Amino acid sequence: HRSEAEADSRYFAVAATPVEVRGGGGGGGGDGHGVAHLLAASTSQAQVDLFLLAEDSAGNARLAPLGRLACTGGPLLCMAFHQHGGSGGGSGGGRATLLLGGGTTGELSVWDLQPLIASLDLSALPPWPMSAAKDGGCVPPTLEGLEWLSPICRVPQLHAMGLNALCLLPGSDGAGGAWGGGLPPAPDEEQGRLVLASGGDDQGVGLCILTLSTHQLAVSDGPREEAA
Repeated sequence: HRSEAEADSRYFAVAATPVEVRGGGGGGGGDGHGVAHLLAASTSQAQVDLFLLAEDSAGNARLAPLGRLACTGGPLLCMAFHQHGGSGGGSGGGRATLLLGGGTTGELSVWDLQPLIASLDLSALPPWPMSAAKDGGCVPPTLEGLEWLSPICRVPQLHAMGLNALCLLPGSDGAGGAWGGGLPPAPDEEQGRLVLASGGDDQGVGLCILTLSTHQLAVSDGPREEAA
């Protein structure tokens, strides 16, 4: 793939996660679920290009363009995926596939791309063998009016300047351990927590705690260290 965007457009960060989608497996009948990879690539135009990377029945790599996300916190400098809740089938059932990105303004944005994944069908995707994806040959379409295009959560000014790096760690269950019992226990099995470590242009390293459930996403600030 090579973008046909403006000549000065650049890709800043790439993230990928395995997903289950319809139209694969099923004993070769195309009616089961297959494993593919959802790939996100952030651009200098404050967009995120989304692709599905999969293999067809002949073993050829297929790179299918899915759509573009717009970023309000400037171009994303770093991204990470996290899959929460539910299981299998790709159709939801309380499952969330979160894309987290840090922007040039220091903002953290979080999208839930599970509705997109649930709508995918490998058998219906156009044949995009990577060897045939020439200049501009694999461009994500422009999508409008879809709820999943908007972030489900934004944390403005997680850093005073660019949010350059992030790392996700499993959250505490409230029983002590690495976090010293500082977090209360989750009220039900559908809820979980993430601890996000981040670094920015403001010479700061910070922690942000994300509380996840099938109903909402809450954020609380963690300890923060400034570089000497």
